[in-house]
Amino acid sequence: MGHQAIIYGRINCIKGDNVAIFNRRILQELPDNDDSWPFLTRHMFSATEEKVGPCSDRGIYKSLIIHFGASLKDEPAENAHWNDWLTKFELLLNNLIWQDAKVYIELAFSKEKLYVYKSDWKIIQEKINQDFLPDIFNGFEIGKMSFSELRTIFYGQKRMYWSKEVLEMK
Repeated sequence: MGHQAIIYGRINCIKGDNVAIFNRRILQELPDNDDSWPFLTRHMFSATEEKVGPCSDRGIYKSLIIHFGASLKDEPAENAHWNDWLTKFELLLNNLIWQDAKVYIELAFSKEKLYVYKSDWKIIQEKINQDFLPDIFNGFEIGKMSFSELRTIFYGQKRMYWSKEVLEMK
């Protein structure tokens, strides 16, 4: 009989139509299936929606939130696979426009861990302040571009830098 691990958390993105389009496109490009365990697929992720009218609220006040969660098999004798999952998650972060993120991993045989990520926000602010982001969406057919092409246009060849802190919970 297997043991369960629960992974959940959120990615805090900036508010803005173009940022939401950009980030949702990246989420849509995640694989439907992942042959490499532990799995990371697009079905684990969802994003809050923008308002559709002046009186409706769909969960965005100051920032777009991407939330995620999954129940996965846990191997009590081996914890290295959680580093594999975090590596996949960090590759996703490298392609999103975000401010900070939190990942909680609840394991059956060890303490819950919280991973706190903070982006190098200055890079994003400079590009947004230069009105670079709207240019991405005004001159290109987004439907024909992969998320890696979109990321390269936004970030250039340089990967976004961020820091990670690991906390053990009680």
